[in-house]
Parts: sequence; C-alpha cells; structure tokens
Amino acid sequence: MGEAAPLSHLGAGGALPECPAGRRGELAARGPAWLKIKEGGRLGRLPVNQSRWLGAGLGGGTRGERCRPGIARPTPLRLEDLPPSCRHSLEAGELEEARQWKGVRDLQLLGGDVLRWGGLLLPNNPPYNTGAFRFELTFSPHHPLAPPRARLLTSIYHPGVDEDGHVCQPLTSHDHWQATTRAVHVLQDLLLLLDSPDTERGMRQQLVRELSEQPEIFWRRAEEHTRRHAEPRPEPPGS
Repeated sequence: MGEAAPLSHLGAGGALPECPAGRRGELAARGPAWLKIKEGGRLGRLPVNQSRWLGAGLGGGTRGERCRPGIARPTPLRLEDLPPSCRHSLEAGELEEARQWKGVRDLQLLGGDVLRWGGLLLPNNPPYNTGAFRFELTFSPHHPLAPPRARLLTSIYHPGVDEDGHVCQPLTSHDHWQATTRAVHVLQDLLLLLDSPDTERGMRQQLVRELSEQPEIFWRRAEEHTRRHAEPRPEPPGS
C-alpha cells in the first residue's frame, strides 16, 4: 500500500482549502462539489472526484471501488491546523452530536487528532449485542466534501468486515457520499451493518457462503467469536 501525498501537495505552501461546513445545503443542491486550489499563484478549482489529493487516498478508496480499504492518510492534523469552520464542524458540532447517540460510548479524539475518532459501538441484535466493538473513524482533511472511513479494531465474525477491520460501507464510497451526511449518520449506518449481516456487502467470501448455505453454523460461530473477542459491554449511563 503506497504512501499518501504529503500535505504540501494540497496547495501552495501546504494550505488547506476552506472547509465548506456551513454550505452543506448549497453543495448538495448544485451537484458535483468543487475544491479551490492554488497553482503558481493562480486560483483554480477541481471537481472532488477528479482532484489529485483524493486520488492520493485522503478520503479512502477510489471512485467505483465500493469496498476497497482506504489508502494511508498524510501526517495527522491537529485541531489548530484546520480552518475554523472545519474545527467547529468536527469538534464542537459533529463530535458532540455523535456523543449524544446511544449506540456509541467512550467517543474521543485519538491522539488529539481531530481527524481521528475512536470509541465503542454497541450492537442491538444477537449475537453481537453481548459485547462492544472498538472502532476508529478517520476523516479526510476535506470533510465533508470527501467521505470518512470506519474500521473496527475489535475482531468480529461478520461477512461485511474483513480480518483487518475494514468495512464494506457504500454510504462512505465516493459514488454515494453526500456532503450533507453527518458523522453520526456514518456511525449509525455502521451499527446497522453490524446488526444485520447479509450476503450482499461481503468482505469475506467464506463467511458469505457460510451465512448463505449454513446459517446455523454461522450464527453459532459468530456467538462464540463475540464471547471470546468482544469488549465488555459498558453499563448504561447513570446506572
């Protein structure tokens, strides 16, 4: 897996484009989103799906590859490195919004990096609801124009999650991503994936076949795997 482009490739002097966090409705209404770039002192623009920094894997995956794991990100950005509107959107707005959702617990910035969130997902349905699953949610510096990527850090016996924790999540592919999608929507979609294993969004073909042809064996193994590998489920708040 190749290294992602350095931050200096994002524009003159490594500057980040202005975050359009306050213009989500406008972006969704006018169709394909555009990013501002600077080349040789001139201001230009490129469509998101054709920009070279997205091609370098900042958003994870490429157009038309729904389930391919994302390419490595550049050097992690700290809160002070981002434009004020992005900082407000991710930390003060979307992070606090996601923390209010009951399907996640212990949600926090990883290493102080506003582009990396970590926490525990709490599935609702058996056999996964007997434990909790730690995850990492990684954002592009161009959020919300480019999609984030979710990865499970806790091992799970699930056809939609590969052995490295990469998830087949069409919502965060470049074909389906909308700039109006909130981080909490990504987490809710991920939990829905865990709660509803199916054979359509497969990352492990052996488990896809097992679920399709031998469902009793699949569910028994998933239950045993959850008992052995999932983290203890935290107590409800206020208990």
